Amino acid sequence: SRVYSYLWAGADDFDVEGMRPLPDQAKPNHARLRQLCATSRLLYTRLAWGAVVVLSVVGSLIVWPKAQASVQPWQTWVAWSSYVLAVGYSLGTSHWVFACQGTNRVRECQESILWSGVIYFASAAILLLTGFGLFSMVAATFFRGWLGRRLCVRTFLRIVPDSDGPMSKPDLSM
Repeated sequence: SRVYSYLWAGADDFDVEGMRPLPDQAKPNHARLRQLCATSRLLYTRLAWGAVVVLSVVGSLIVWPKAQASVQPWQTWVAWSSYVLAVGYSLGTSHWVFACQGTNRVRECQESILWSGVIYFASAAILLLTGFGLFSMVAATFFRGWLGRRLCVRTFLRIVPDSDGPMSKPDLSM
């Protein structure tokens, strides 16, 4: 979030430690912001895949006895697998929240948290009341992640448009 803020303030680049002086005529550095976003996307996608693997293995060991004791074990496994994927999606796309915060869009970021929480509560309640059981929580978790990220993506792309250049490739030196 600090690096997003620094580039949003007009810095031509950033240092790992300390801060460079900002240029006098500071405009947001859209090119580097897009590159940072691409790099963050790559990092968070990799983190999400790692988390999915660890959660799948460790979580499945914990879920195994409960699934075998249930009346329909296949439903438990489908719900568990879907939940792992929903968590992976949420983690893999969470870099958009930092992009939104770092570009001084606190209000929009808070709105994304509010509306994603509302959709989580509403969808979980409706699905639970209509008999969807475990799948209710899986769906609610996915809806929360999806809506929250979509709102942050929309905000970021509105203020850092592609019109002055395409989304960059990741820069692994960042």
